[in-house]
Amino acid sequence: MNLLQIIIAGLSILLTSCYSDYVHLKLEPKYYQPHPVYQHGDSTKIAFVSIQKAYLRAKGITAFPDGGQAKVIYMKTGLYIFDL
Repeated sequence: MNLLQIIIAGLSILLTSCYSDYVHLKLEPKYYQPHPVYQHGDSTKIAFVSIQKAYLRAKGITAFPDGGQAKVIYMKTGLYIFDL
Protein backbone atom coordinates (compact mmCIF):
# COMPACT_ATOMS: atom_id res chain seq x y z
CA MET A 1 0.00 0.00 0.00
CA ASN A 2 1.25 3.43 -0.75
CA LEU A 3 1.11 6.38 1.63
CA LEU A 4 -2.04 7.90 0.09
CA GLN A 5 -4.04 4.70 0.60
CA ILE A 6 -2.89 4.48 4.22
CA ILE A 7 -3.94 8.08 4.88
CA ILE A 8 -7.35 7.56 3.26
CA ALA A 9 -7.92 4.34 5.23
CA GLY A 10 -6.90 6.04 8.49
CA LEU A 11 -9.17 9.02 7.94
CA SER A 12 -12.12 6.83 7.04
CA ILE A 13 -11.70 4.87 10.28
CA LEU A 14 -11.45 8.06 12.34
CA LEU A 15 -14.52 9.63 10.78
CA THR A 16 -16.86 6.61 10.84
CA SER A 17 -18.69 7.45 14.06
CA CYS A 18 -18.76 11.13 14.90
CA TYR A 19 -21.50 11.09 17.57
CA SER A 20 -22.13 9.02 20.68
CA ASP A 21 -24.54 6.10 20.65
CA TYR A 22 -26.52 7.47 23.59
CA VAL A 23 -29.13 10.20 23.58
CA HIS A 24 -28.56 12.85 26.21
CA LEU A 25 -31.53 14.76 27.59
CA LYS A 26 -31.42 18.26 29.00
CA LEU A 27 -34.14 20.39 30.57
CA GLU A 28 -33.03 23.88 31.45
CA PRO A 29 -34.93 26.95 32.55
CA LYS A 30 -33.83 30.08 30.70
CA TYR A 31 -33.03 32.98 32.96
CA TYR A 32 -33.58 36.42 31.52
CA GLN A 33 -32.14 39.22 33.58
CA PRO A 34 -33.14 40.99 35.75
CA HIS A 35 -36.19 38.78 36.45
CA PRO A 36 -35.89 35.06 35.57
CA VAL A 37 -39.43 34.32 36.80
CA TYR A 38 -42.44 36.55 36.41
CA GLN A 39 -44.77 36.64 39.40
CA HIS A 40 -48.29 38.00 39.16
CA GLY A 41 -49.09 40.97 41.41
CA ASP A 42 -51.21 39.01 43.89
CA SER A 43 -48.76 36.01 43.88
CA THR A 44 -51.24 33.57 42.37
CA LYS A 45 -49.41 32.89 39.09
CA ILE A 46 -45.78 32.20 38.20
CA ALA A 47 -44.39 32.09 34.62
CA PHE A 48 -41.00 31.01 33.22
CA VAL A 49 -39.39 29.85 29.96
CA SER A 50 -37.76 26.42 29.65
CA ILE A 51 -35.90 24.52 26.90
CA GLN A 52 -36.09 20.74 26.42
CA LYS A 53 -33.33 19.22 24.31
CA ALA A 54 -32.27 15.72 23.18
CA TYR A 55 -28.86 15.47 21.54
CA LEU A 56 -25.94 13.22 20.64
CA ARG A 57 -22.52 14.28 21.92
CA ALA A 58 -19.58 14.55 19.54
CA LYS A 59 -16.89 11.88 19.84
CA GLY A 60 -13.73 10.81 18.10
CA ILE A 61 -12.03 13.27 15.79
CA THR A 62 -15.02 15.67 15.87
CA ALA A 63 -14.63 16.24 19.62
CA PHE A 64 -11.21 17.89 19.29
CA PRO A 65 -9.96 20.37 20.42
CA ASP A 66 -12.88 21.96 22.30
CA GLY A 67 -15.32 19.04 22.76
CA GLY A 68 -17.05 19.40 19.41
CA GLN A 69 -20.61 20.35 18.66
CA ALA A 70 -23.49 18.10 19.61
CA LYS A 71 -26.07 16.92 17.07
CA VAL A 72 -29.45 18.16 18.32
CA ILE A 73 -32.23 15.72 17.43
CA TYR A 74 -35.09 17.36 19.37
CA MET A 75 -35.56 20.84 20.79
CA LYS A 76 -38.63 22.51 22.26
CA THR A 77 -38.98 25.88 23.98
CA GLY A 78 -41.98 26.44 26.18
CA LEU A 79 -43.56 29.12 28.29
CA TYR A 80 -44.94 27.61 31.48
CA ILE A 81 -47.51 29.31 33.69
CA PHE A 82 -48.40 27.86 37.08
CA ASP A 83 -51.55 28.89 38.89
CA LEU A 84 -50.91 28.57 42.59
